[in-house]
Amino acid sequence: MEQFINVIVNNGLGVASFLALLIFMYKYMNKMEATLNKISETLTLIQTNLTSLTNRVDEIENKIN
Repeated sequence: MEQFINVIVNNGLGVASFLALLIFMYKYMNKMEATLNKISETLTLIQTNLTSLTNRVDEIENKIN
């Protein structure tokens, strides 16, 4: 236990930086994952709507020809 405390005291800036990195990863990675999931859902919806629109345009072109 004393060695652990000595490492923290001797390398305070390094340990603090490592802890800050862990906190950043835990806090912001969850938010980033949620945002990426929303973007993925939106892209899927856009793709579905674009396919539907393409089919409608094809039907109209076929009626004209």
